[in-house]
Amino acid sequence: MLTIPGLVRLFPHTGPGTAGMLVDLASLTGDATIQSLKNGIGMEQRPRRIAPFLDQWFVSRMNRIRPVPDIDRIAAAHSILRRGGTVETAAETAQLSRRQLHRLFHRHLGVSPKELADLERLHSSLQSVQSGRGEPVEGFSDQAHQIRSWRRRLGTTPGAYAHAPRTPLANHFDANGSTLEVAYYL
Repeated sequence: MLTIPGLVRLFPHTGPGTAGMLVDLASLTGDATIQSLKNGIGMEQRPRRIAPFLDQWFVSRMNRIRPVPDIDRIAAAHSILRRGGTVETAAETAQLSRRQLHRLFHRHLGVSPKELADLERLHSSLQSVQSGRGEPVEGFSDQAHQIRSWRRRLGTTPGAYAHAPRTPLANHFDANGSTLEVAYYL
């Protein structure tokens, strides 16, 4: 997974056209780039060989793309929102007005700071349910608020998700039965 600053760094100014959508990487980078990536990974590669190749690909892309001037402000605001801070506090930390922060997030991420804060809260809740650690309701006003958010964004409830059988993919990546932490780039 990419961090928010990593996403902005690797795919600048793509927010309005990509938010809330499944996007083909080739539409962001071009068919030739993706063909090169696909050829480099190959068909018979194992995850231990794919990860270093992807790392190299991301670093190469970062070196070719000029950094977004506001990336530090985006990162600072995101840090506040991720910890449950308000949009007002995030804007002050980024030394922007709320309106400027909203435009900056929309341009680069396609969502408002409030929507991103909601997604971060949901992500934290999901990780708590997956791992069995932490409080899944933390950040929500109450359990009903948490359930509504899960249903709206994930199409299930925390209880149904927790009691669902593990998928073959989850079992493949976690032979011990415990949830792995998500790996983040950048």
